[in-house]
Amino acid sequence: MTTKNVLVLASTFPYGDSDDKPDFVRRQVIALKRENPGINFFVLAPAEAGVKRKRKQECSYTEIRFSYFFPSSFQILTKYGILPAIKSNKLLVFLIPFFLLSEFASALITVKKEKIDYIYAHWFFPQGLIAYFVSLLTDVPFFYTSHSSDVQIMSKIPWVGKFFVRKVTRKAVGATAVSRRSLNKISFFFSRTEWERVSKKINVVPMGVDSPKNRKAGIEEHGLILFMGRLVEKKGVNFLIEALGANRDIPFKKLVIAGDGPERKRLFEISNGYKNLDKKIAFVGFVSGAKKESLLSDASLIILPSIVADNGDAEGIPVVLMEALSRGKICIATRESGADEYIEDGVNGFLVDQKNSEQIAGRIRAAMNLSVEQKRKFSEEAIRLSKTFEWSVIARRQLSAMGLESNEYFDIK
Repeated sequence: MTTKNVLVLASTFPYGDSDDKPDFVRRQVIALKRENPGINFFVLAPAEAGVKRKRKQECSYTEIRFSYFFPSSFQILTKYGILPAIKSNKLLVFLIPFFLLSEFASALITVKKEKIDYIYAHWFFPQGLIAYFVSLLTDVPFFYTSHSSDVQIMSKIPWVGKFFVRKVTRKAVGATAVSRRSLNKISFFFSRTEWERVSKKINVVPMGVDSPKNRKAGIEEHGLILFMGRLVEKKGVNFLIEALGANRDIPFKKLVIAGDGPERKRLFEISNGYKNLDKKIAFVGFVSGAKKESLLSDASLIILPSIVADNGDAEGIPVVLMEALSRGKICIATRESGADEYIEDGVNGFLVDQKNSEQIAGRIRAAMNLSVEQKRKFSEEAIRLSKTFEWSVIARRQLSAMGLESNEYFDIK
C-alpha cells in the first residue's frame, strides 16, 4: 500500500491533553488514520504565545505550527476562537491579515516540501479560503468542513464574500457540514438551481466521540448539574445560571461549570448576584482525562444552553452533547445548539428555546421528576443514538465523503 500525504488545515488544534482548546480535529485525524493507515497526515495549525514548538511527530500525524506575528506574545487570536477573541478585544482584528498571509505561505511551503496529495481544511474561513488559493497554485485537490458560522461570516464581507463562498465551494472536490443547520448556511449563498448541483458533493458528517468502556444505562442521583465547554458568548451559560438562581425550588445539589474562556469573569459575577447559589456553583476550569470522565459520570443532568451570539457566532453541534449521550446522560439543550437534529424532546433528552432561562428551569424540573424507570428509558435511548457518533463510524463516513476510504482515489489520479 502506497502512503499518500494529506495536509489538514486548522485554526484550533491543542498542543496536548492539558491544552484547553477543543480537541475534536485532533481526535478526528487519529480516527481517520486508524481507518485508513495508508494516509500520512500533516496538521498545520497556528503557534501561540508562550509555546515555541514548531514541529512534532505523533503516531497518527505530524504537527506543524506557523507563526503569524512578532513578538510571539501577540499570537492570541485563536486561543478561544477568532470571533470570541475579537469580541473581547477589537484591536485583534488587525492581526487577521498577518494570520492569513502566514497560514497561506506556510501551507504553500508544506504542500511543496512534503509532496502533499490532498488538502483538508477545517472551517471555511479562513482555512477553506487558504486551501482554495493553494490549490490554484499547486493543482492539489482540496476539501473543507464547515463547523458553524464560519461560512456565514463571509456574508459580512462586502462584494467579495458571497463570490468566494461560491468560487471555493465549486472548486472543492467536496465538503462536509457538521449539522444540517451548518449546511443550510452554505446553501444561502447559492441560487436554488445551482444549489441542486453543488449540494450533491456536500454531506452532513458531525464530529465523533470515543465511547466509554463498560457503559450502562442509568442516571446518577447525585443532583449534579453539569455544563462543559468553552466560556464564550455562544455557549449561553449565563442563561443556565439565571435559571437556577431565579428558581429556588429546583432541588439540585451542585452546578459545575467546567471550562475556561473570556466570559468566565462575567459569569462569576452573575452567579454572585444570586445568594441561593452560594456554595452550590463551582467554576472548575478546563478539565480533561480522569477528571473530565468523573464529572461526566457523576452528572445527573448535562445542560447545553447555546445561543446565537450578537456577532453571529453559533454552534455547529457541541461535541459534549455526543459525549453525554454516549454515557447515557439526560441532556437539556437549546435548539440553536444543533441538538434538535438528534434529540427528540421528551424521548432521549429535552429541547428549549435559546435565551430562555425559564424554559431551562422548567425542563430541569421535568427531568428531575422522572421516575427511575423513565430515566432508564431516556438513558437507553441516549446510548442507542450515540452509537452513530462513534469515531469508527464517523471516520468512515468522513473518508467516504472525501473519496479517501481507500487508496483508489490516488491510484486513478
